[in-house]
Amino acid sequence: MYELRMAIDGDVLRAEVEGQRSSNPAEMAAASQSFWYDIVWECRRLGLSRVLVVARLSGWVSTAAVLSTHEYLQRIVPASIERIAYVDLNPETVPYNRFAQELSRSGAFEVGIFDTKAAARSWLERG
Repeated sequence: MYELRMAIDGDVLRAEVEGQRSSNPAEMAAASQSFWYDIVWECRRLGLSRVLVVARLSGWVSTAAVLSTHEYLQRIVPASIERIAYVDLNPETVPYNRFAQELSRSGAFEVGIFDTKAAARSWLERG
């Protein structure tokens, strides 16, 4: 289960997500897709093209969930979203998110994976 908080930070949508990942890969993917849907919807509503996501999620990540969520994002993210900066505060899951970053290189939007909000924000501002 996740808790999602969103706020406008200048011209960036900042989304903070916290919670415990399910140990079931299908449930994990469904929950992830749910919060990404909310983030994308809010960007559309506000007309924002850049997103900063700070994740405080405990538990493991499955490769299947990463692939499923990547495919989902490729379908739902509009052309108006240019960059997504993702701060993963769980060191155990950073490699999975770096894998997702590599998958996104062929997509319509850029994804950056970061250890700190400052680094993520700097990357967003350079774009």
